[in-house]
Amino acid sequence: MSKQRQRSSLSNGKLGISLPFFIVDSFADGPFQGNPAAVCLVQGVQDIPDATKQGIAQEMNLSETCFVSTMSIDQKFSECREFNLRWFTPTNEVSLCGHGTIAVASIIFNECENINDKLSFQTLHGEISVRRSGNLMVLDFPQHKPSAMDVDEEVSKIIDEVLRNEFTAVDVQYCQMTKTLLIRLEDFISRGMLEDLKVPSMERLLAAHDGSKVRCVIVTVSGNDGYDFISRVFCPWNGIAEDPVTGSAHSVLGPYWSERLKGKQELVACQCSPRGGDLHLSMRGAGRMDISGSAVTVMKGELDI
Repeated sequence: MSKQRQRSSLSNGKLGISLPFFIVDSFADGPFQGNPAAVCLVQGVQDIPDATKQGIAQEMNLSETCFVSTMSIDQKFSECREFNLRWFTPTNEVSLCGHGTIAVASIIFNECENINDKLSFQTLHGEISVRRSGNLMVLDFPQHKPSAMDVDEEVSKIIDEVLRNEFTAVDVQYCQMTKTLLIRLEDFISRGMLEDLKVPSMERLLAAHDGSKVRCVIVTVSGNDGYDFISRVFCPWNGIAEDPVTGSAHSVLGPYWSERLKGKQELVACQCSPRGGDLHLSMRGAGRMDISGSAVTVMKGELDI
């Protein structure tokens, strides 16, 4: 396991350090499926500037790049239970990311050979824990139940840009905590029809709305063939045209569909982006839920910065 090491100071603006990094496909049974995330290991409080984190995320150009550090510099990734965790898209930092957290936990458990069965991460959204259950990573996530909203002119423009008059929205809900707009389609819409929906123009969505209210748009429909519901997720305000598989979006989708499926507590979901992925949701009390998925490491190396 390569460790972060200090290198000689350079005069070209580099920090002179090397960071271990990995690329992990989350909510995937094999490589090149699910949602890829980059994971960078930072030893203890020897952190790197936020501008450097953002630059690395832009260089990686994945939906999220994750920076995880031990709580103190003398702790080892193989032993400690609690970590600091932050997530960056190519354009900005985000406060919650499910697939990135699964990717980080997978690296700590499998690559760092952590001896614990449960890990805790301190994030901008509060504490998030992950436990391993066989080959699955199980996220302990907050539920973010959406509520019905009045569709004003600005939201109507977003809906029009996303659906392009191909589908009719039968329910529109909003989650203020995550700034997520949920659009439900008619029940006869099949998975194939949802997959055929063209990715909306980032430029037109950014022109329609400045991101002050909405940062993410979910399009969802009831499922079949073993799925309780299916969805696609678009996040141009975070620099992501379409997010392949989104844990945080399912913190909104889970309570929404649980209520509409007569309080069903165990849900199986499919996010049917071109890469696609399956998620297993367990609704719990106290506004919490488990989101389970597998992860596959596809790349490892070092970043010289």
